[in-house]
Amino acid sequence: MNVDVSAFSMRRSLLLVPITLAMLMPAPTATAQNGRLIEGLFRTLAEQQIEKERAKRAAEQNRPPALQPNQPAHVDHGKDPYEVRLPSGFENRGGHAHTPPTQPNRPNVNPPRAGGSNSISVRSREAADYAKQLVSFNNTIAPLVVELRREATQHPELRPLLPEAYQIAAEGRALLSRCDGLSSLSPIMQPYQDLDARWRKISFALRSINGLSNTTTSSIQQLDQYCSSMCKQLQIEPQFDRHALHDQMIVAATYMQAMLDDLELAPLSHHDSQRLTHDCRLLRQRLLTAADHVDDVTYAEMAESFTAFINDWGKFSQQVYALHNPHLDRRMARVGESGDQVYSILWMAPPKSMHDIAAIAHRLDTSVESISEKITLRSIASLPGESQLRLLNATRELYDHAVNLEQEASSQKPDSRKLQAIFAKLDQTWVSVQGDYAKVRSVNRGVLVDIDRNMQELRQALGGSSGGSVAISASQLIQAAAALEGTAEYINDRLRASSRNLQPSSFRNSVTTAAREFHLHARELHEEISKPGRLSDARYLSRLQREAEHMLEGYDQLTKDLDHIEDHGLSAAQAGHLKRAQRDIVPFVAQVAAALLEG
Repeated sequence: MNVDVSAFSMRRSLLLVPITLAMLMPAPTATAQNGRLIEGLFRTLAEQQIEKERAKRAAEQNRPPALQPNQPAHVDHGKDPYEVRLPSGFENRGGHAHTPPTQPNRPNVNPPRAGGSNSISVRSREAADYAKQLVSFNNTIAPLVVELRREATQHPELRPLLPEAYQIAAEGRALLSRCDGLSSLSPIMQPYQDLDARWRKISFALRSINGLSNTTTSSIQQLDQYCSSMCKQLQIEPQFDRHALHDQMIVAATYMQAMLDDLELAPLSHHDSQRLTHDCRLLRQRLLTAADHVDDVTYAEMAESFTAFINDWGKFSQQVYALHNPHLDRRMARVGESGDQVYSILWMAPPKSMHDIAAIAHRLDTSVESISEKITLRSIASLPGESQLRLLNATRELYDHAVNLEQEASSQKPDSRKLQAIFAKLDQTWVSVQGDYAKVRSVNRGVLVDIDRNMQELRQALGGSSGGSVAISASQLIQAAAALEGTAEYINDRLRASSRNLQPSSFRNSVTTAAREFHLHARELHEEISKPGRLSDARYLSRLQREAEHMLEGYDQLTKDLDHIEDHGLSAAQAGHLKRAQRDIVPFVAQVAAALLEG
């Protein structure tokens, strides 16, 4: 898949924005349909990835795919001595679970067809034992996704995890398909390692959320056990995403290089500048060395190495934060974000000392004070009268809470319960007015971003949830929406230019209307998501949901029509261009739909 997202999106920093998901429940029928569509999208992605991997291996070995050991379609199943029952509802078309759908461009949202085989055959005891564990994994992950969708109404922090949960469920089914006719475990070693790494990361995130139902927590524990068993069978360690870990370390090292430049320009004594620059340079080199050896170390070695690095980085950061330089503070926060991402990849909770909390509280208080100075009767004159009064009162409350938080965190014996209580009030106030601040021209947008970052850090450190606030990657949603708009515009323009060739008129009206609706709602969705404060304001979230639902409806109808458009007047080449464009945005449709819609 090659989609140049940057061609359609504005230059934006990679930042995390708290998003309040006070969801309006859609009609049950629409909800069920959304769920089937989203599941179909992720299943299509998994099947496409499997086919790409299969073709790649076939090319590398210079042999037809049918001759390769992981191509069980042509294996003589009369020699397969072990039968493994498939999960309920698993569609093994024509007796071979791996066979790709006859219409690969279209998400499979229909129920399984009658007559498909409900078992697979394998050719060794080890393959049978492994396949049974994978069946148990699939039997557990499917209802877990349903349960997570249900609990997302009470725990909005689950919402950004749903796309990954859908993806893991789809990949589990695709991996089980590849076990048909399997004799050795080596062909499925690499795809399982990828699945294991993805599950362990989301498992860590789920286990970090308090208040989930017993059913959900029990399913998570069972899935952890299945993954551990499969790792033992494959004789591999628990997996982590080495590529993502390497990338995050390089990102952190890049920010540290910028920190070196900032230290040279900061108003420091020569001695302090030399000392801090020397320490930062050594830490950066350690991080780069660790990044170079990501592929060579075990999980335990990497966790131990990174923990030691963080301990030394913490000592360095205390010295920098003691300078009270806002520019250096922002640079340090960027490095900290990358560090938190590394901890997430390694399924480890970032350590937060009271000294760290005090430093964050100080930065937050400074930023809130900066905003409060900009909120005057003159600066908010363009807002409605009710909004003016709410913003003035909220700014006063926000400032008081920020001051109290810093004072408590900086005291000799800070009380964690008191800190949590103060922060809960501060977070609730911030979420209620964040969107209004974005409307005031005199308020610096960079300061709003800093406050967002500080609030998220404190939520993680103090265990707050903002009464329904959750951190989701705004940049990822913006990029996905931008890709949707750009591709939707391309498809709409191509179909409009070729509309005279489309026959009959009923088909022409159907496909052009679907393309137009898809483009319209993709454009509206991108525009709304890109506006400051929209994702964090519940007043606008229902509109985002409506646009996402309309976009998904238009995409589904467009996909159905494109499946056979070559039979209605377009050349094979023209049809191929449109179908490739449609296939390329499946990941972005799935990501936006899963993040915003009830499934």
